[in-house]
Amino acid sequence: MKKALRILWFTNTPSLATAKLGMPNYLGGWISSLEKEVSKCQGVKLGVAFPYEDKSKDEFFIGDTQYFPLHLSMEGGKVARLMKRWTHRADSLNDIRIFNNVIKQFNPDIIHVFGSEKSFGLIGSNCKIPMILQIQGNLSVYTEKWFSGINYFDVLRYCRKKSLLQGYGIFHSYYLFRKWAIREREIFKHCSHIIGRTDWDRRISRVLSPMSKYYHCDELLREPFYTKQWKYSERKEKIFVSTISPVTYKGFETILKSANLLKGLEKVEFKWYVIGVRGSEEIVRISEGSTGLKFCNNNVIFKGSLPANELIEYLVNCDCYVHPSHIENSPNSVCEAMLIGTPVIATYAGGTSTIVQNGSEGILVQDGDHYVLAGAIMELIHSPGQMNVYSENARKRALERHNPQTVVSRILDIYQDVLKSDKNVFSQSNNYR
Repeated sequence: MKKALRILWFTNTPSLATAKLGMPNYLGGWISSLEKEVSKCQGVKLGVAFPYEDKSKDEFFIGDTQYFPLHLSMEGGKVARLMKRWTHRADSLNDIRIFNNVIKQFNPDIIHVFGSEKSFGLIGSNCKIPMILQIQGNLSVYTEKWFSGINYFDVLRYCRKKSLLQGYGIFHSYYLFRKWAIREREIFKHCSHIIGRTDWDRRISRVLSPMSKYYHCDELLREPFYTKQWKYSERKEKIFVSTISPVTYKGFETILKSANLLKGLEKVEFKWYVIGVRGSEEIVRISEGSTGLKFCNNNVIFKGSLPANELIEYLVNCDCYVHPSHIENSPNSVCEAMLIGTPVIATYAGGTSTIVQNGSEGILVQDGDHYVLAGAIMELIHSPGQMNVYSENARKRALERHNPQTVVSRILDIYQDVLKSDKNVFSQSNNYR
């Protein structure tokens, strides 16, 4: 009988184990979708390692997939943890020992690390088992764009002072990201195999890891988004939707300034729903302080995090999806909107020009330019025919790009190519014995 291919994933989320652990199952959705399909493949044995704070939880199985909760370093008491936050220390190198113990226990043929943001990729410096790094974003670039829309002093001025003193919040996150970016560059140095999906991440990898082999592989999206479809509907009050996370480089101030411009125009009635952020969050306070405007006075409504079925309802019943970020790779929120067929307006930021073809599948505008963003919205909502063209083209492209069979087949082909190209593959079973 042919030996099963043993694949060990290191991810930021528990993937399909979220329900068993009582965690929100709408986080890390695309990895869950990939796991669901890969686990169906004959001849594959999958292990999933992920950070988990509850130290009483040991490894467990769901079906044939083995899960490894990683109890990473939380050393010291309150004072020690406060000092760690204020000095912006990255994860302890002791974490590598924890990773190596999992590797020894699972004994994989290949290791697949999702994202360069955490310390998982550091195992590439001393592990001879073939390792693949799949790029999600890039912290080195993100830190350069951190203050693109809201400057450093406004962040410091308008941030929550209690959070600041406790070592939390956006101000401290910036310095922590800088530390993580240093570690990220070290991770890239030791990578021989990299998976990406945009021109942006490919070009960055050629600089940070010039000797590595780059593989293009698109992502799976959450299953419900494949079955729903946007249809044009005439309505007096226009509905815009944005799905973003609460950090400065996501373009909150651009939303607020654009909404203010639109509200000042006659005969434009609208509501702008922002999903993924609560109105009580620090980024809202900072954006309002920096611009001198209020979201609530400009028809912007925060909905917080939503499960997939509720988000889909917003996308199906809106006039357009707007993504104002200053930097991205391939935002899943844009991809999900395209998959549904919701007309998309996004910024030229990082890899978005690979995801959305400007003038064919949506509209791309300069990031940080609230005048052109407001103008693009006006142009789109007054052109129903163009909205339908964008919708049809975007949905067709997204269905091809995120086809489950194509993506899984490509992933398995990459695994095989990496194994064939790695000279040490036949001795990996001795590395952790």
